[in-house]
Amino acid sequence: MSTPTDVKEELQEQAEETQAELSDVKADAREARQAGDTARATALEARVDSLATDLSEIKSALTKLVERPFAPAPQPVVKAEESVEKSESEPTKPKERVHRFGSKRWFGDRAFED
Repeated sequence: MSTPTDVKEELQEQAEETQAELSDVKADAREARQAGDTARATALEARVDSLATDLSEIKSALTKLVERPFAPAPQPVVKAEESVEKSESEPTKPKERVHRFGSKRWFGDRAFED
C-alpha cells in the first residue's frame, strides 16, 4: 500500500514530465506552423490541449491530496499493568441468566441464553 507521501512524489514527477512534454510539443507546433505544415501543427496543438488537461488533472489531484484532512491519531495501547489494575479495582459480576424460551422443567439449562 502506498503512503500519501509516495503518491504525492509520484504525482509531482508526473507533473514535471507532463510539463516538459507540453513545452516540447508547443515548440514543435510553433515550428510546424512557421514551416507551413498546418496539418501537423493542428495535430500538435490538439496534443497540447490534451497534455494541458492531463496537467490540470494532476495538479488538482495534488491539491486534493494536500488539502485532505489527516487520519485520526492511533489509540494508545493499553499496557498490561493498567488492565490488571482495572480488573482488581472493579469487582466482576456474574453473568445473569436470561430466560430464553419454554419451560425450565422441560428444557432445563437449554431454556436460558448462554
